[in-house]
Amino acid sequence: MSTDPGPSAPRPDPSMAPKPADADDTHGDLHDVFSALYAGAEWASDAESDDGDDGAAPEPAPEVVSARFSRAQLLRALDDLILPSPSRKRRIFPDPARLPTTTPSTAPLPPLPPASLCAPFSPLPLLARLRTFRQETYSALLPPSLGAQAAALAGWTNAGPDGLACACGARWGVGGLGAIKDARVRVEVVRRLAAGLSARHREGCGWRVAASPGALVGEMRRFAHPLVAASLAPLAQELLRRSLAGPVRPVWSCPVPVEQLDALAAALQAYGADRAEPGAVLPPLDALAAALALFGWYPYDPGFAAAADHVTPGSGTPTDIVACRICQRRVGMWAFQPRDGAAKVFDLQREHVAWCPLRADDWWRECVRLRPLGEVEREGAVDIAALLVSERPAKRWRRARGVRG
Repeated sequence: MSTDPGPSAPRPDPSMAPKPADADDTHGDLHDVFSALYAGAEWASDAESDDGDDGAAPEPAPEVVSARFSRAQLLRALDDLILPSPSRKRRIFPDPARLPTTTPSTAPLPPLPPASLCAPFSPLPLLARLRTFRQETYSALLPPSLGAQAAALAGWTNAGPDGLACACGARWGVGGLGAIKDARVRVEVVRRLAAGLSARHREGCGWRVAASPGALVGEMRRFAHPLVAASLAPLAQELLRRSLAGPVRPVWSCPVPVEQLDALAAALQAYGADRAEPGAVLPPLDALAAALALFGWYPYDPGFAAAADHVTPGSGTPTDIVACRICQRRVGMWAFQPRDGAAKVFDLQREHVAWCPLRADDWWRECVRLRPLGEVEREGAVDIAALLVSERPAKRWRRARGVRG
Protein backbone atom coordinates (compact mmCIF):
# COMPACT_ATOMS: atom_id res chain seq x y z
CA MET A 1 0.00 0.00 0.00
CA SER A 2 1.57 3.28 -1.11
CA THR A 3 2.17 6.02 1.38
CA ASP A 4 2.53 8.81 -1.21
CA PRO A 5 0.21 11.66 -0.13
CA GLY A 6 -0.15 12.74 -3.73
CA PRO A 7 0.07 16.29 -5.05
CA SER A 8 -0.20 18.96 -2.36
CA ALA A 9 -3.37 20.99 -2.19
CA PRO A 10 -3.08 24.52 -3.69
CA ARG A 11 -2.59 27.27 -1.16
CA PRO A 12 -5.36 29.91 -1.03
CA ASP A 13 -4.52 33.31 -2.52
CA PRO A 14 -4.61 35.99 0.28
CA SER A 15 -5.98 38.53 -2.20
CA MET A 16 -8.98 36.30 -2.78
CA ALA A 17 -9.85 36.12 0.91
CA PRO A 18 -13.17 37.70 1.86
CA LYS A 19 -12.83 41.30 3.04
CA PRO A 20 -14.69 42.85 5.94
CA ALA A 21 -17.87 44.61 5.03
CA ASP A 22 -16.56 47.98 6.20
CA ALA A 23 -13.39 47.73 4.04
CA ASP A 24 -15.33 48.32 0.83
CA ASP A 25 -17.08 51.28 2.43
CA THR A 26 -13.75 52.81 3.51
CA HIS A 27 -12.18 52.33 0.09
CA GLY A 28 -15.27 53.74 -1.52
CA ASP A 29 -15.18 56.81 0.71
CA LEU A 30 -11.52 57.45 -0.08
CA HIS A 31 -12.19 56.98 -3.79
CA ASP A 32 -15.03 59.48 -3.65
CA VAL A 33 -12.96 62.02 -1.70
CA PHE A 34 -9.98 61.95 -4.03
CA SER A 35 -12.16 61.88 -7.11
CA ALA A 36 -14.02 64.94 -5.91
CA LEU A 37 -10.85 66.81 -4.92
CA TYR A 38 -8.94 66.20 -8.16
CA ALA A 39 -11.78 66.32 -10.65
CA GLY A 40 -11.20 69.93 -11.73
CA ALA A 41 -9.46 71.02 -14.91
CA GLU A 42 -6.58 72.50 -12.90
CA TRP A 43 -5.43 68.96 -12.06
CA ALA A 44 -5.34 67.80 -15.72
CA SER A 45 -1.93 66.45 -16.84
CA ASP A 46 0.13 67.96 -19.66
CA ALA A 47 -0.57 64.93 -21.86
CA GLU A 48 -4.27 65.45 -21.44
CA SER A 49 -4.05 69.15 -22.22
CA ASP A 50 -1.92 68.59 -25.38
CA ASP A 51 -4.19 65.99 -27.00
CA GLY A 52 -5.28 67.08 -30.43
CA ASP A 53 -3.66 69.63 -32.71
CA ASP A 54 -6.76 71.23 -34.14
CA GLY A 55 -6.68 74.01 -31.54
CA ALA A 56 -10.12 73.16 -30.26
CA ALA A 57 -10.62 73.78 -26.54
CA PRO A 58 -10.98 70.59 -24.53
CA GLU A 59 -14.37 69.84 -23.13
CA PRO A 60 -14.59 70.65 -19.38
CA ALA A 61 -14.63 67.60 -17.19
CA PRO A 62 -17.98 67.06 -15.55
CA GLU A 63 -18.14 67.50 -11.81
CA VAL A 64 -17.86 64.15 -10.11
CA VAL A 65 -20.67 63.66 -7.66
CA SER A 66 -20.62 60.87 -5.11
CA ALA A 67 -23.63 59.04 -3.95
CA ARG A 68 -22.97 60.53 -0.50
CA PHE A 69 -21.68 64.07 -1.16
CA SER A 70 -20.74 66.45 -3.94
CA ARG A 71 -17.40 68.16 -4.54
CA ALA A 72 -18.84 71.49 -3.35
CA GLN A 73 -20.01 69.90 -0.11
CA LEU A 74 -16.58 68.37 0.47
CA LEU A 75 -14.73 71.64 -0.13
CA ARG A 76 -17.16 73.48 2.12
CA ALA A 77 -16.57 70.94 4.91
CA LEU A 78 -12.79 71.34 4.54
CA ASP A 79 -13.09 75.12 4.63
CA ASP A 80 -15.10 74.93 7.85
CA LEU A 81 -12.22 73.16 9.55
CA ILE A 82 -9.95 76.16 8.88
CA LEU A 83 -12.32 79.15 8.76
CA PRO A 84 -15.59 78.06 10.34
CA SER A 85 -18.72 79.87 9.25
CA PRO A 86 -20.85 81.31 12.07
CA SER A 87 -24.02 80.40 10.16
CA ARG A 88 -23.31 76.66 10.29
CA LYS A 89 -22.78 74.37 13.22
CA ARG A 90 -19.16 73.53 13.79
CA ARG A 91 -18.08 69.91 13.84
CA ILE A 92 -14.99 70.45 15.97
CA PHE A 93 -14.62 71.66 19.52
CA PRO A 94 -14.95 75.46 19.95
CA ASP A 95 -11.95 77.53 20.92
CA PRO A 96 -11.41 77.70 24.70
CA ALA A 97 -12.39 80.91 26.41
CA ARG A 98 -9.47 83.34 26.51
CA LEU A 99 -8.74 85.77 29.30
CA PRO A 100 -8.49 89.46 28.41
CA THR A 101 -4.98 90.82 28.04
CA THR A 102 -5.66 93.51 30.66
CA THR A 103 -8.20 94.16 33.40
CA PRO A 104 -9.14 97.85 33.82
CA SER A 105 -9.87 99.39 37.19
CA THR A 106 -13.62 99.30 36.50
CA ALA A 107 -13.66 95.48 36.23
CA PRO A 108 -12.88 92.94 38.96
CA LEU A 109 -9.95 90.59 38.59
CA PRO A 110 -10.82 87.10 37.33
CA PRO A 111 -11.10 84.37 39.97
CA LEU A 112 -7.68 82.99 40.82
CA PRO A 113 -6.94 79.30 40.24
CA PRO A 114 -5.62 77.14 43.08
CA ALA A 115 -2.11 78.05 44.18
CA SER A 116 -1.11 74.41 43.63
CA LEU A 117 -1.76 74.59 39.88
CA CYS A 118 1.38 73.95 37.83
CA ALA A 119 1.11 76.56 35.08
CA PRO A 120 4.58 78.13 34.71
CA PHE A 121 3.63 80.64 32.03
CA SER A 122 0.31 81.99 33.34
CA PRO A 123 0.09 85.20 35.40
CA LEU A 124 -2.98 84.31 37.47
CA PRO A 125 -1.51 81.13 39.01
CA LEU A 126 1.61 83.16 39.81
CA LEU A 127 -0.52 85.74 41.64
CA ALA A 128 -2.28 82.94 43.53
CA ARG A 129 1.09 81.60 44.73
CA LEU A 130 2.38 85.06 45.65
CA ARG A 131 -0.66 85.82 47.79
CA THR A 132 0.24 82.90 50.07
CA PHE A 133 3.40 84.81 51.12
CA ARG A 134 2.23 87.03 53.96
CA GLN A 135 4.33 89.53 55.84
CA GLU A 136 3.83 87.75 59.17
CA THR A 137 4.85 84.31 57.84
CA TYR A 138 7.58 85.05 55.29
CA SER A 139 10.35 87.52 56.07
CA ALA A 140 10.78 90.47 53.74
CA LEU A 141 14.45 90.65 54.80
CA LEU A 142 15.44 87.49 52.95
CA PRO A 143 17.82 87.96 49.99
CA PRO A 144 16.07 88.45 46.62
CA SER A 145 17.24 85.01 45.45
CA LEU A 146 15.14 83.51 48.29
CA GLY A 147 12.38 86.13 48.32
CA ALA A 148 8.71 85.53 47.69
CA GLN A 149 8.96 86.31 43.98
CA ALA A 150 11.85 83.89 43.42
CA ALA A 151 10.07 81.14 45.37
CA ALA A 152 6.72 81.65 43.62
CA LEU A 153 8.40 81.67 40.19
CA ALA A 154 9.90 78.29 41.09
CA GLY A 155 6.46 76.88 42.01
CA TRP A 156 6.56 77.20 45.81
CA THR A 157 3.90 78.50 48.17
CA ASN A 158 4.35 79.76 51.71
CA ALA A 159 3.66 77.20 54.46
CA GLY A 160 4.41 78.37 57.98
CA PRO A 161 7.15 80.72 59.17
CA ASP A 162 9.70 81.00 56.34
CA GLY A 163 8.48 77.63 55.05
CA LEU A 164 7.91 76.53 51.46
CA ALA A 165 5.63 73.81 50.11
CA CYS A 166 4.75 72.36 46.72
CA ALA A 167 1.80 70.32 45.52
CA CYS A 168 4.21 67.43 44.84
CA GLY A 169 4.56 67.03 48.62
CA ALA A 170 7.97 68.63 49.11
CA ARG A 171 8.33 70.90 52.14
CA TRP A 172 11.34 72.78 53.49
CA GLY A 173 12.35 76.09 55.06
CA VAL A 174 14.73 78.98 54.47
CA GLY A 175 14.74 80.53 57.94
CA GLY A 176 17.62 80.95 60.33
CA LEU A 177 19.90 83.00 58.11
CA GLY A 178 20.07 85.77 60.70
CA ALA A 179 21.82 83.41 63.12
CA ILE A 180 24.80 82.97 60.78
CA LYS A 181 27.39 85.55 61.84
CA ASP A 182 30.08 84.88 59.24
CA ALA A 183 29.20 86.82 56.08
CA ARG A 184 31.01 84.40 53.76
CA VAL A 185 29.24 81.41 55.25
CA ARG A 186 25.91 83.21 54.94
CA VAL A 187 26.51 83.92 51.25
CA GLU A 188 27.31 80.26 50.60
CA VAL A 189 24.22 79.09 52.50
CA VAL A 190 22.04 81.50 50.49
CA ARG A 191 23.53 80.20 47.24
CA ARG A 192 22.81 76.59 48.15
CA LEU A 193 19.30 77.38 49.34
CA ALA A 194 18.58 79.27 46.12
CA ALA A 195 19.70 76.21 44.13
CA GLY A 196 17.19 74.20 46.13
CA LEU A 197 14.27 76.19 44.71
CA SER A 198 14.50 73.87 41.71
CA ALA A 199 16.24 70.80 43.08
CA ARG A 200 14.05 70.26 46.16
CA HIS A 201 10.94 69.43 44.10
CA ARG A 202 10.24 65.70 44.05
CA GLU A 203 10.97 63.49 41.07
CA GLY A 204 8.25 63.81 38.49
CA CYS A 205 7.18 67.28 39.59
CA GLY A 206 6.63 69.64 36.66
CA TRP A 207 8.46 72.47 38.41
CA ARG A 208 11.71 70.53 38.10
CA VAL A 209 11.33 70.77 34.33
CA ALA A 210 10.28 74.39 33.83
CA ALA A 211 9.99 77.31 36.22
CA SER A 212 8.15 80.55 35.52
CA PRO A 213 10.25 83.16 33.69
CA GLY A 214 11.12 86.33 35.55
CA ALA A 215 9.32 88.42 32.92
CA LEU A 216 6.02 86.87 34.05
CA VAL A 217 5.97 89.26 37.04
CA GLY A 218 5.83 92.25 34.67
CA GLU A 219 3.15 90.56 32.58
CA MET A 220 1.09 90.00 35.73
CA ARG A 221 1.42 93.69 36.63
CA ARG A 222 0.33 94.83 33.16
CA PHE A 223 -2.61 92.44 33.30
CA ALA A 224 -3.86 93.64 36.69
CA HIS A 225 -2.80 97.29 36.46
CA PRO A 226 -2.79 98.58 32.86
CA LEU A 227 -1.19 102.00 32.49
CA VAL A 228 -3.85 103.41 30.18
CA ALA A 229 -6.19 106.36 30.67
CA ALA A 230 -9.25 104.12 30.36
CA SER A 231 -8.19 102.47 33.63
CA LEU A 232 -6.40 105.28 35.48
CA ALA A 233 -8.96 108.06 34.85
CA PRO A 234 -12.01 106.46 36.56
CA LEU A 235 -9.81 105.22 39.40
CA ALA A 236 -8.38 108.71 40.02
CA GLN A 237 -11.86 110.27 39.97
CA GLU A 238 -13.18 107.74 42.52
CA LEU A 239 -10.15 108.25 44.75
CA LEU A 240 -10.77 112.00 44.65
CA ARG A 241 -14.46 111.57 45.45
CA ARG A 242 -14.27 108.86 48.11
CA SER A 243 -10.82 109.03 49.72
CA LEU A 244 -9.60 112.61 49.30
CA ALA A 245 -12.76 114.58 50.02
CA GLY A 246 -11.74 115.48 53.56
CA PRO A 247 -10.18 118.81 54.54
CA VAL A 248 -6.86 117.26 55.61
CA ARG A 249 -4.63 115.50 53.11
CA PRO A 250 -2.03 112.88 54.09
CA VAL A 251 1.67 113.60 53.83
CA TRP A 252 2.86 111.52 50.90
CA SER A 253 5.77 110.89 48.56
CA CYS A 254 6.51 108.92 45.40
CA PRO A 255 9.46 108.62 42.99
CA VAL A 256 7.65 110.36 40.11
CA PRO A 257 8.61 114.04 39.62
CA VAL A 258 5.88 116.58 40.40
CA GLU A 259 5.78 117.98 36.87
CA GLN A 260 5.11 114.51 35.47
CA LEU A 261 2.33 113.93 37.98
CA ASP A 262 0.77 117.24 36.94
CA ALA A 263 0.95 116.12 33.30
CA LEU A 264 -0.71 112.84 34.23
CA ALA A 265 -3.49 114.60 36.17
CA ALA A 266 -4.17 116.92 33.23
CA ALA A 267 -4.28 114.01 30.78
CA LEU A 268 -6.67 111.98 32.93
CA GLN A 269 -8.86 115.04 33.48
CA ALA A 270 -9.09 115.64 29.73
CA TYR A 271 -9.84 111.97 29.09
CA GLY A 272 -12.68 111.93 31.64
CA ALA A 273 -14.14 115.22 30.39
CA ASP A 274 -14.28 113.96 26.80
CA ARG A 275 -16.26 110.89 27.86
CA ALA A 276 -18.49 112.39 30.53
CA GLU A 277 -22.23 112.72 30.06
CA PRO A 278 -23.47 115.99 28.56
CA GLY A 279 -23.65 118.67 31.22
CA ALA A 280 -21.62 116.72 33.77
CA VAL A 281 -18.81 118.61 35.48
CA LEU A 282 -15.90 116.59 36.83
CA PRO A 283 -13.94 117.93 39.80
CA PRO A 284 -10.36 118.80 38.86
CA LEU A 285 -7.83 116.07 39.53
CA ASP A 286 -4.71 116.91 41.49
CA ALA A 287 -1.30 115.28 41.70
CA LEU A 288 -2.19 113.12 44.73
CA ALA A 289 -5.25 111.54 43.10
CA ALA A 290 -3.24 110.85 39.93
CA ALA A 291 -0.33 109.41 41.94
CA LEU A 292 -2.58 107.12 43.99
CA ALA A 293 -4.14 105.77 40.80
CA LEU A 294 -0.76 105.36 39.12
CA PHE A 295 0.57 103.26 42.00
CA GLY A 296 -2.50 101.04 42.12
CA TRP A 297 -4.32 102.19 45.26
CA TYR A 298 -8.10 101.68 45.37
CA PRO A 299 -10.73 103.00 47.78
CA TYR A 300 -11.42 100.28 50.35
CA ASP A 301 -14.65 99.99 52.31
CA PRO A 302 -14.54 97.23 54.96
CA GLY A 303 -18.28 96.73 54.56
CA PHE A 304 -17.86 95.94 50.85
CA ALA A 305 -14.56 94.08 50.77
CA ALA A 306 -15.67 91.96 47.81
CA ALA A 307 -15.78 95.08 45.61
CA ALA A 308 -12.38 96.39 46.74
CA ASP A 309 -10.54 95.29 43.59
CA HIS A 310 -12.43 97.61 41.21
CA VAL A 311 -14.35 100.87 41.16
CA THR A 312 -17.82 101.69 39.90
CA PRO A 313 -18.03 105.37 38.92
CA GLY A 314 -20.55 107.24 41.07
CA SER A 315 -21.09 104.50 43.66
CA GLY A 316 -19.44 103.66 46.95
CA THR A 317 -19.16 105.39 50.30
CA PRO A 318 -16.38 107.72 51.51
CA THR A 319 -13.45 105.93 53.12
CA ASP A 320 -10.01 106.81 54.45
CA ILE A 321 -8.62 103.36 53.61
CA VAL A 322 -6.94 102.49 50.33
CA ALA A 323 -5.88 99.03 49.18
CA CYS A 324 -3.89 97.41 46.40
CA ARG A 325 -5.81 94.82 44.42
CA ILE A 326 -2.63 92.88 43.54
CA CYS A 327 -0.96 92.39 46.95
CA GLN A 328 -4.13 93.26 48.97
CA ARG A 329 -2.20 95.64 51.23
CA ARG A 330 -4.54 98.03 53.10
CA VAL A 331 -3.45 101.44 54.38
CA GLY A 332 -5.36 103.87 56.59
CA MET A 333 -4.47 107.33 55.37
CA TRP A 334 -5.39 108.95 58.71
CA ALA A 335 -2.05 107.61 60.03
CA PHE A 336 -0.22 109.98 57.68
CA GLN A 337 -2.04 113.18 58.53
CA PRO A 338 0.09 115.88 60.18
CA ARG A 339 -0.22 116.09 63.98
CA ASP A 340 1.62 118.64 66.09
CA GLY A 341 3.76 119.67 63.16
CA ALA A 342 5.02 116.13 62.46
CA ALA A 343 3.65 113.24 60.47
CA LYS A 344 4.62 109.93 58.95
CA VAL A 345 5.05 109.96 55.19
CA PHE A 346 2.82 107.77 53.00
CA ASP A 347 5.29 106.32 50.45
CA LEU A 348 2.98 105.30 47.63
CA GLN A 349 5.53 102.83 46.27
CA ARG A 350 7.10 101.29 49.38
CA GLU A 351 3.83 100.72 51.25
CA HIS A 352 3.08 97.79 48.94
CA VAL A 353 3.96 94.29 50.12
CA ALA A 354 7.59 93.33 49.43
CA TRP A 355 6.71 90.95 46.57
CA CYS A 356 4.21 93.28 44.88
CA PRO A 357 5.32 94.28 41.36
CA LEU A 358 4.15 97.85 42.06
CA ARG A 359 6.93 98.12 44.64
CA ALA A 360 9.63 97.56 42.02
CA ASP A 361 11.72 100.40 40.63
CA ASP A 362 11.01 102.37 37.46
CA TRP A 363 8.04 100.36 36.17
CA TRP A 364 5.97 103.58 36.20
CA ARG A 365 8.14 104.98 33.40
CA GLU A 366 6.09 102.85 31.00
CA CYS A 367 3.13 105.23 31.44
CA VAL A 368 3.05 107.44 28.35
CA ARG A 369 0.77 110.00 30.00
CA LEU A 370 3.51 111.10 32.36
CA ARG A 371 4.75 113.24 29.50
CA PRO A 372 3.04 116.50 28.49
CA LEU A 373 -0.24 116.03 26.65
CA GLY A 374 0.86 118.00 23.57
CA GLU A 375 3.99 115.89 23.17
CA VAL A 376 2.04 112.66 23.23
CA GLU A 377 -0.58 113.94 20.77
CA ARG A 378 2.11 115.08 18.35
CA GLU A 379 3.38 111.51 18.27
CA GLY A 380 -0.05 110.26 17.23
CA ALA A 381 -1.18 108.65 20.51
CA VAL A 382 -4.37 110.69 20.83
CA ASP A 383 -6.57 107.82 21.95
CA ILE A 384 -4.54 106.61 24.87
CA ALA A 385 -7.25 104.10 25.80
CA ALA A 386 -6.10 101.85 22.98
CA LEU A 387 -2.40 102.31 23.71
CA LEU A 388 -0.73 99.60 25.77
CA VAL A 389 2.91 100.19 26.53
CA SER A 390 5.14 97.12 26.40
CA GLU A 391 8.80 96.34 26.51
CA ARG A 392 8.85 94.67 23.10
CA PRO A 393 11.33 96.21 20.66
CA ALA A 394 9.91 97.99 17.65
CA LYS A 395 9.50 95.83 14.57
CA ARG A 396 11.68 96.74 11.62
CA TRP A 397 8.71 97.48 9.37
CA ARG A 398 7.20 99.71 12.06
CA ARG A 399 10.39 101.73 12.38
CA ALA A 400 10.44 102.17 8.62
CA ARG A 401 7.01 103.82 8.74
CA GLY A 402 7.73 105.96 11.78
CA VAL A 403 5.28 104.05 14.01
CA ARG A 404 6.25 103.16 17.56
CA GLY A 405 5.84 99.46 18.39
